[in-house]
Amino acid sequence: MMQLGQLAQLRELAALKKEMELAKLSRILAQRSALLTQERALRQAEQAARHAGLSGPVTGQMAEKFAAWTAHQTAEVARDLAALDPRIEAQRAIAAKAFGRTDVLQQLESRQKLAALGARSKL
Repeated sequence: MMQLGQLAQLRELAALKKEMELAKLSRILAQRSALLTQERALRQAEQAARHAGLSGPVTGQMAEKFAAWTAHQTAEVARDLAALDPRIEAQRAIAAKAFGRTDVLQQLESRQKLAALGARSKL
């Protein structure tokens, strides 16, 4: 059986790995949030331009060109969002595995501590 000190070190390393993986997931989710904010801003800008374009033919033409540009930008953001989805899922799986590993090691360490206390109390 593994020594209690070794198990504690292993658990600490697993906890560090878990925190690292959770931080990676957090960064990816922050990227997703920023892209969603960008997408929302583009849609709002397009709506405002279309509304302003109703005031005359020149502004209408400008609004149409702006709408085409925002549609292109929105499509790029949508592609970037779609590319993030598999990364998010993969990182969630990695983080879950790291979390589980840390939890199991913590349980093993607790059991060993209890067993050591039980052995001492019998002496």
